[in-house]
Amino acid sequence: MNTMQVPQERPDVAERSRAMAATVHVLAREADHHLTRLHQILQHLESLSEDVPGAPPSPVATDLAPDCRSKLTNRERQVLELLVRGSSNRRIARALNISEPTVKNHLHSVFQKLDVADRTQAIAKVLGAPRPAPVPLRPIAPNYSRPT
Repeated sequence: MNTMQVPQERPDVAERSRAMAATVHVLAREADHHLTRLHQILQHLESLSEDVPGAPPSPVATDLAPDCRSKLTNRERQVLELLVRGSSNRRIARALNISEPTVKNHLHSVFQKLDVADRTQAIAKVLGAPRPAPVPLRPIAPNYSRPT
């Protein structure tokens, strides 16, 4: 009679596996705690850097024309500031604890209020770069061909 035998688990291997799983779980919880704390510290440092005497002032606060600056809400100014610093929509969302679609809505509103078409023009306007002058179009001479 041919019976199949089920291999029995060795107690020492099972115990080591359980111990390893418990260790991994504890380490994962600690890593999550440290990442959360690090994020809080970074946010605090960013808020402190805004109030540091002698720190370069925000271009949004200094270079943007007062009439344009007054049109923007505080949140729009924050989004614009991060945009000028080169942040992507995703980074802006993370920095301000808002969703990416909300960032896009704020940017759309900023573009309308600054009378610009895109992020590049918005940055140029904030940094005081003149808009490029439109290139005049030359009239195209008619193509007269000689009969042969």
